[in-house]
Amino acid sequence: MAQNSSLSADARTGGGTTVIVDPVVAKVAGIAAAEVPGVHALGGGAARVIGNIRQAVGAQDYAQGVSVEVGETEVAADIAIQVDYPERIERVADDVRSAVPARSPRSSA
Repeated sequence: MAQNSSLSADARTGGGTTVIVDPVVAKVAGIAAAEVPGVHALGGGAARVIGNIRQAVGAQDYAQGVSVEVGETEVAADIAIQVDYPERIERVADDVRSAVPARSPRSSA
């Protein structure tokens, strides 16, 4: 995940600049994806093991399984999900694709 890039937009008041950094975009995308019905967990393999340890001590990484690249005008997000059985993978994936942009910081920036 590129940490140095940022998403910026003109602020609606005062003409300043609002900068939304990659980790914030990743967390918002992760929260949106996790809230989709049928999503069992985010991430796979080692990421889930570490996530289970975090949850055991009361912490949670909302960006687990999410990587983002923020450009000047677009955001690309790769989100690894595990789907509940017997949900249809295609439906859940489509719902995630719809939910994430709707919750994106860019949609309100």
